Amino acid sequence: MKALTLFSLCSIMALLVVSCNPCSDDQIRVNMSDDTFPDLYFEVETGDPDSDISTALSSYSDDESTISIPTTQKTWIRLRASDDQSGIKYLVKQGGFGVICNLDTMALAIDGIIPADTVFYALTGNCATGSGVTTDFVIDPNALCEGEISSGGFAINGVAENQAGLTKLIKLFVNF
Repeated sequence: MKALTLFSLCSIMALLVVSCNPCSDDQIRVNMSDDTFPDLYFEVETGDPDSDISTALSSYSDDESTISIPTTQKTWIRLRASDDQSGIKYLVKQGGFGVICNLDTMALAIDGIIPADTVFYALTGNCATGSGVTTDFVIDPNALCEGEISSGGFAINGVAENQAGLTKLIKLFVNF
């Protein structure tokens, strides 16, 4: 009888331990009373425009950051977020650009939008993804115009919301 009771107690304890953390290894248990904003930053890689090999990696997490890149390099930009208290609900990266191209006998102004790149992360019970990343946005100066770029830049907004409903916005300005 004692052995059966001991076995039953051990089984109940094991069940309680397992049920205390129902989240998978890549998820966190959501704290809906979390009052902190997600950590959010742009990750920027630069490298040779004729290949997909990056030579430098930098991160920018200020509310507004401005960087300059040479027109001789390709640039990959992605948005990353993490929140170990309430998880990530979604990420959005979008913006616009304007460049001046010098052609043989004239200058040509080109502008446009950077369409929204949105990534949603599902809330599963009380579990959520603790971090997220958007796809790369690529700036390839060789593909922007037939001539040489004399000036211009990109303005990119990054937004992340955690599962507690707190939203953070950062901006990255990329100049030539």
